[in-house]
Amino acid sequence: MHGLLRKRYIQTSCEQKLYAVQEVLLKKRPRKEIATELNVSVNSVTTWIKKYKEYGENSFISSAQYEIKRLKEIEKHYYELINIDKKQSYVK
Repeated sequence: MHGLLRKRYIQTSCEQKLYAVQEVLLKKRPRKEIATELNVSVNSVTTWIKKYKEYGENSFISSAQYEIKRLKEIEKHYYELINIDKKQSYVK
């Protein structure tokens, strides 16, 4: 292993991954440039792009974050239904 340096694992945030994908897809910046900027491999950027194309923005959030987001959307819809019901009962 003498002379071989391994990159230290750095966790990349969802926002950074989305930024990288948008820079490549929308602004047409080279993957290598973005990888260097974020201190990640070009393969990582390529993987993020593939995931984004297949699953969209939600591909970068963890299952726990996804579940929280899903529950908040359900809660919002629930309160909207309650407000509609209240308005209808006032009209009668």
